[in-house]
Amino acid sequence: MSRIILFTGKGGVGKTTIAAATALRTAELGYKTLVMSTDSAHSLGDSFDRGLGPEPTEIRPNLWAQGRQAGGRTSSHHLCRGQSPFNRRIAT
Repeated sequence: MSRIILFTGKGGVGKTTIAAATALRTAELGYKTLVMSTDSAHSLGDSFDRGLGPEPTEIRPNLWAQGRQAGGRTSSHHLCRGQSPFNRRIAT
């Protein structure tokens, strides 16, 4: 079963920190995890000390992270259609 967890709220309340920590823990528990940011700031990438782009980047076993495209869009709309490269990667 797949599960989507969204962290929402005002700026500066710790959404990115909690999302990164939750992603790390779920990956440690053995769940294949993709954490995405729609924020134009690169703080999710900073959380993992990695540069993130529009395609999922493997951070550690069971954990991938994805940022925004240069034009400010994410490819999250592909997730809803099952077209994400992440979906194809973990299906094998």
